[in-house]
Amino acid sequence: MSQLGVWILVVVVSINSWGGSVERINDSTKVYSPEFCLGDCSLVEFKLERHDYRAIFDDGDSYGTGVYASFKTKEISQLKNYGIVQYIKGCQFYSELKNGKVNKSLVRVRRSFGELVKYKHPKWIIDSYDIDPMFSSTTDDRYWSYKWNKVLGSRDEETQELYRTMAPSHPEIYISDYPSTAFVNSYEEASNISLKFKTCLYLREDIPLRAAPTDIDQSKSISCHDWSSSFVYNHISKKYESPQNIDPFCLED
Repeated sequence: MSQLGVWILVVVVSINSWGGSVERINDSTKVYSPEFCLGDCSLVEFKLERHDYRAIFDDGDSYGTGVYASFKTKEISQLKNYGIVQYIKGCQFYSELKNGKVNKSLVRVRRSFGELVKYKHPKWIIDSYDIDPMFSSTTDDRYWSYKWNKVLGSRDEETQELYRTMAPSHPEIYISDYPSTAFVNSYEEASNISLKFKTCLYLREDIPLRAAPTDIDQSKSISCHDWSSSFVYNHISKKYESPQNIDPFCLED
C-alpha cells in the first residue's frame, strides 16, 4: 500500500503541471507524549498529521486523504528502537445509478502481504505490502523507506530525505500514506473510498519480521492514532459526502 500511496502522491503533486490545482482541507493533528518512562525512556513524541485534499480539474474534482506519522526520540541512535504498524478496515468501491438504484461493485485490487487482493477488508487486518508487518519496511532494511526532514517538524519535500540515502541529522523520522482517490468519470461512475485506519507505534522488538494479515496484537502497542478516509458519492445530489461510518457494502463478507 505504501508504494501505491507514493504513486498517488506523485500524481497529486503533478496536478499543477496539468492545469489543475490542489486544495488541502480538514487538517488535524494527534500527538502522544509518554507521561511515564517507557522501555529505555527514549521516546519523546508519536504524532499523526492528517489532511484531506481536493484536486480540481476542468472536468471534475477528485478527493483523497494524506497522513504523516512521525516519532521523535531523545537521541538519533534511539530511533530504530521503534517502528510503526498500521491496521486497515473498509474498502474502495465503484458505484453507478441505474434505473433509480445505486449499484456497487469492486474493481480495484491492492497488494497485501505479497499478494494481490480485493480492495475490501470487512475486518481489521495489518496494512502491509509484504510479510513484514512494519509499515513501509523493505527487504533490505526495515527503515530505508522512512523519511526525515532537514527542517525539524517540516514535511516539505524540498527538504525531505529518505533514511536509505542519508542518515537523519536529528531524532525524528516519519512515514506517509495516501491510500487512494475518489472521482467521478464521464459516465457518472464513481470511485468511492470508505476506509478506517489505526496507526500504532511499537517497540521494534515487539514487531516480528514475519506475520499474517490477521496476526493482530495491539496490546503491545505504545500508542495508536485512529483516522479515516471517507469519500462516498451521492448520485442524487451529485456530490461527495464523508460518512463517519464505513459503508455497509465494505463490511459484507
